This record gives sequence, structure tokens and C-alpha cells, in this order.
Amino acid sequence: MVNNEFLTPAQKEKYRRGKEVELADRTEFSYSAIDPQGMRANRLALIASVLIDGGLSYMLYQGLNALFNKTRDAKEAGFESPGYKNALIDMEDQYRRVPEQQKRAYSRSGGTR
Repeated sequence: MVNNEFLTPAQKEKYRRGKEVELADRTEFSYSAIDPQGMRANRLALIASVLIDGGLSYMLYQGLNALFNKTRDAKEAGFESPGYKNALIDMEDQYRRVPEQQKRAYSRSGGTR
């Protein structure tokens, strides 16, 4: 998912090939092997969600470079879509729960110190 929008198989294939992917909210992004962040977009920030080992992992990309051969409108680039805002809330909720899970963890030996 990107900004809480599931990618279609066609969008996933475009992303894998480094082509531009457009979401319903007009957010455009692509993968760039030469960019240190790996992502370029017409927005300044994106939240990507990946399903790993049965759980969602969130990645926040900030300060993204503009897409190749495109100028970026400063006002539009700073716009945070409702999908982005919802993904940010979900990501923050997930990270708030992490310490609670770690408190209940047991050591490998099972013994007390």
C-alpha cells in the first residue's frame, strides 16, 4: 500500500520496472535506483506499507526528489492527502504498541536475573 491505497498488480509491476505509478489522489511516484532514498514523487512525503511475516511494516519517505523530467508544484507537493494522513495515524498507532509487546517478552533462558 502507498498512502493507505492498495496497489493493483499493474501498479506493482510499473513500480518494479521503475515506471511512474499514479494513485487515485493524483499522487505519482516511482522507484529510482540512482536516488539514495530509492523513491521519487510529486509529493514531499509518502508512506509505504508492506506486508512482512503477517504484519504491516511502514516506511515513511520524506523530502523526496521530484520525478524525472517533471517540475513539481510547491503547493501541490506539500498537500497531504486523506490517505497519507490515515496511513500516518496507522503507523503511529503501530509504533505506540511496540513497547507494550516488548515488555511482555521473555528471555531465551527463561530464568530471572
